[in-house]
Amino acid sequence: KATVDGAARLSHVCSRFRRLILHEVDLWNCVSPSMNTDAISTCFSRCGPSGFQAFFSGGSFEDYNPWFYRQIAKEAHRWNRLELAFYPELQYYVPGLIIHNLHCLRSETIGMNAPILNQIVIHYPFRVLKEKICNGSDKDTLHFYSTWSSPSLRRMMCKNFIPTPFPGTKALSYLSIELAFHFHESGICAFDATAIATFLSSCQALTKFSMKVRAC
Repeated sequence: KATVDGAARLSHVCSRFRRLILHEVDLWNCVSPSMNTDAISTCFSRCGPSGFQAFFSGGSFEDYNPWFYRQIAKEAHRWNRLELAFYPELQYYVPGLIIHNLHCLRSETIGMNAPILNQIVIHYPFRVLKEKICNGSDKDTLHFYSTWSSPSLRRMMCKNFIPTPFPGTKALSYLSIELAFHFHESGICAFDATAIATFLSSCQALTKFSMKVRAC
């Protein structure tokens, strides 16, 4: 958001700045729920053929944003990267606060065709590893990406969940999984080696795999 706002201000300095700013696609290739609809539409029109990335920070899920999910779903053919990240200061988020938004994201993007999507980064807070979340009725919601067609997907980075097989994994070349089991919390699920093996078996082109498991 700050990058787009800054670029917009610079584009009004003079005609030369405007030409430079409008043709610099790296200033317009990232959208997030914190941006207003006009700013997002501007990014879509200026991001160029390389597409845009959709970025969700933990704070994005404090509000309900169905309009944002609809906007990015309509532009799925230009979506090159997804990042959904709960950084350390947000690790104590209660999963119930994000499930509603994830359910909406899944509903709006179900069956989505994203031909140039090449990277998915999903870092959930550790409490998603509770049994009632990761293996309960909201399991499909956590795996909102699993219905997408993404033939160009090459990299996937996962934190505090084990991904489920989906068509996009066939060309996946890099995978990282990090799990932090906070056993002082009640209801934490057990390490599921079978689920990891099942996902790895779907990654026919995988050349690099990184896994980190911590008991906290």
